[in-house]
Amino acid sequence: MVMEEIYLLTHHAGYSAEYIENIPVFKRRFYLNLLKQELMGIKEEQDRIASKTKHTVSSRRR
Repeated sequence: MVMEEIYLLTHHAGYSAEYIENIPVFKRRFYLNLLKQELMGIKEEQDRIASKTKHTVSSRRR
């Protein structure tokens, strides 16, 4: 679990490995939660944009 947390925070959030290894567990989990919230926000925004640009075939006149 610890190695996965360090991997996620170093590669996806851009923190230095030395910093992440030396911080307390609660702070590491806090940063993971922030990363998760940011990713969820990005996904919701992409879904919102996709739903606005979706074209249906049934709405076209023939």
